[in-house]
Amino acid sequence: MKRSVHPSRTVVDVGEFGLIDRIRRQLAAGPKVFGAGTTARRSVVVGIGDDCAVLRGAGRAKYLLYTCDPVVEGVHYIPDTSPRRVGWKAMARNLSDIAAMGGQPRWAVVSVGLRCRTSVAYVQELYAGLQSAAKQFGCYIVGGDTTHVSHEQFVVVAL
Repeated sequence: MKRSVHPSRTVVDVGEFGLIDRIRRQLAAGPKVFGAGTTARRSVVVGIGDDCAVLRGAGRAKYLLYTCDPVVEGVHYIPDTSPRRVGWKAMARNLSDIAAMGGQPRWAVVSVGLRCRTSVAYVQELYAGLQSAAKQFGCYIVGGDTTHVSHEQFVVVAL
């Protein structure tokens, strides 16, 4: 049976938590390529719906927390905000999610969308802010991605 999607419903109509609930149900009902009893599926303690996913770690009493939050120009900061402050905010949002779950942040990957005319100095200051916030909690930036955008810039941190 094919699910019908009401074309006039929008994100604002259902709200953030309504949208998350729909995504959760869609993914739970989706195809189970590796079967329902896979190790990966059983390792999820808390999945979609909280700020962090809680995953079983190597030991019985060990858990891994995973979070990912974007910071978007014009939504989370105004264009003339200092890049160091933007970087700090992007990292701090994610550090806060880990702390709220009682975790210790270890590693971060950072993806940025930058306009082609963005100065290298801006990017270096952005990363100085990211690193400054991360360093206070013993968290290391270990990778990420860069891409170009035509309009609003963004920073996505995953811990």
